[in-house]
Amino acid sequence: APPDLTVGTVLRQLDELLTAHQRRPLLVWAYVDFDTHLHRFGPDRSLTRALRLLDTAAARWADSGWTVTAHADHGLAPVAHDENAARAWSALDTPHRCRLPSGGAGRVRWLHPHPGTEERFADEARERLAPCADVLAPADLTRSGLLPGSPEVHARLGTVVGVATSAAFPVPDPTYRYEHGAWTPQERDVPLAVWSSDDEGEEP
Repeated sequence: APPDLTVGTVLRQLDELLTAHQRRPLLVWAYVDFDTHLHRFGPDRSLTRALRLLDTAAARWADSGWTVTAHADHGLAPVAHDENAARAWSALDTPHRCRLPSGGAGRVRWLHPHPGTEERFADEARERLAPCADVLAPADLTRSGLLPGSPEVHARLGTVVGVATSAAFPVPDPTYRYEHGAWTPQERDVPLAVWSSDDEGEEP
């Protein structure tokens, strides 16, 4: 369903719940799924209407004495299907070159070259993906402070990691218009807003 219709249903349910439970303290958690819509359509008018409905309801609940917190896990960046980038990835991600299919998600993906070929494979990946990706090893991500350096964490990644540097990066689902996982602020920052009876809402 479009985000504004989904939010309308959630808000009605929350209003009923808060009306029925006037005694405090009370903790209510609600998950509103915008994820699929954002991946396919981005921040369109339906999403804008949904966010305005949420803001209005949160302010109303705050006026009634509740404290309301809204957050997301991350944002998304626009992507654009590029045939050259897709072919470059496909040339690397083959059973002949890799012991496993590629892993990862969105704008950060990794490859599993056969043992003994990692360095040569990484050099070729850098050359092929230079227009759209940084090609790194898991240790590079640890040195940059993005991943713990434990063997368990590194074992879950491939030995060659591609991180998007442009919209042309070949994401797993070419129908997506927006994805996440790379370096941009909108992909790394976590949105947070708070409404309380003391203010009209703030966004740190």
